[in-house]
Amino acid sequence: MKSSSALTAALLALGFCASADAQTQPAARPRPVLPERLFVSIGSVYQVGSNDFTDSATIRRNAENGRFETDYSVGTGPAFDISGGVLIWRNLAVGVGVTRFSTSTTTALSASVPHPFFFNRPREVSGEVGGDRTESAVHVQLRAIVPVSNRIQVTVFGGPSFFHVDQSIVTDFDYSESYPYDTAAFSRAVT
Repeated sequence: MKSSSALTAALLALGFCASADAQTQPAARPRPVLPERLFVSIGSVYQVGSNDFTDSATIRRNAENGRFETDYSVGTGPAFDISGGVLIWRNLAVGVGVTRFSTSTTTALSASVPHPFFFNRPREVSGEVGGDRTESAVHVQLRAIVPVSNRIQVTVFGGPSFFHVDQSIVTDFDYSESYPYDTAAFSRAVT
């Protein structure tokens, strides 16, 4: 009988200690969850790197070959971005984003135009041409969204991007000349 009352007393003491520990420990905080299944992000960036480039071509005038070169100066400027997506499973989402950059360009043209009467006596022609440049990109994204708290979440994403560039390119030019044709002056560019 002594052993059974000692066992009962030990079990009661253990139960009391476990009950006291449960009351003193704070309840476990629930893990933050993502409140929404859809997301949209709108942003703006500033493109600081320049995309200057040059081009050259051979032209045929007055039964002789000439040459013209173009130096394209593409400035910096703001670019705009919008993306959106949907949560597909737990913390994984898929999305798509679009980025667009547009600016005006300046093109310096310099050419060597053959003389109409004399071989190997080219005339120099130069001028400046305005143009436009538009860069567009579509980004397909797989996103991992990790909630840090109920107000903060960290997103890691990656995937392929598809780029498209529209640039005004000078393909030919017009010039004016008059007798004795020793000089020529730039008139306009053909893009």
